Amino acid sequence: MTEGLKNDVVMAPAQRRNEAFRLLSEKLRKRSEGRPQTPSEVLLRQSREER
Repeated sequence: MTEGLKNDVVMAPAQRRNEAFRLLSEKLRKRSEGRPQTPSEVLLRQSREER
């Protein structure tokens, strides 16, 4: 991420920062879809499912 874009997100109002975060998280989920998870991620998911 370029420094200018990074500063733009930090200086933006909370609603815009939330939207930027949501869009970035969607991109990350799409990129990591179908990839094997690390053992710690598997354990975390299992513990959440048990609750």
